[in-house]
Amino acid sequence: MVLDTRGLRWWTLTLLVVTGLLAAASVLLHLTVRGTAANDLFSYFHLGSEVGLSAYWNALLLGLVAAGALFSGFVTPVRSRRWGWFVVTAVTLFLSLDEATRLHERTADLVTTNPLPTYTWVVAGIPLAALMVGVLWFATRSLPTVLRRRLGIALAVYIVGALGFEALSGVAWRQQRPDLSEALGTVEEVLEMVACVYAVHVLVQSWLPLRLEVRSTRTEVSDRV
Repeated sequence: MVLDTRGLRWWTLTLLVVTGLLAAASVLLHLTVRGTAANDLFSYFHLGSEVGLSAYWNALLLGLVAAGALFSGFVTPVRSRRWGWFVVTAVTLFLSLDEATRLHERTADLVTTNPLPTYTWVVAGIPLAALMVGVLWFATRSLPTVLRRRLGIALAVYIVGALGFEALSGVAWRQQRPDLSEALGTVEEVLEMVACVYAVHVLVQSWLPLRLEVRSTRTEVSDRV
């Protein structure tokens, strides 16, 4: 299949549909089988599960972002941009590993006091997120402005989900409002996945002019022959 703008839209829509189906399955099973004999089925599809299908899907999407950034680093004609792409690759690979293993939740053991009415790991997550944003901002300074802005939007949406809605979910959980906590947690995971899909779309879209240049070069060579 030749990837063009139409093909990219099709693949992006496919990723979004899979994400939506996983979210719908999680909500439906939460409302129907949670706490019953079929609770294991709910755990497998639950968006917040550490070993569920959704966790692996989220990790896969982050892996796609990492692969896209790595490819961008190899094909960019500007040498000074390569190291920035490789930093983006390293960060997203770490996030993918974190999503698959829930490493961030284990950082709660490093926090002695929690002044926030939410999950303890969020206290450690805030400075880590700030550090990540700083590293990515510095590493991507040489990227084209539009591309950098769009990837920044993807990162912002991801952080709003990973930290913002996770913190709100923790507040609801501490207030013993499990249904609200579940709903906020679902929004969190969906935002993370949508951010990844958008980032993949932006990365692949940036490659399309390269394909057109290759096609143009081949046409010129064939005309000369």
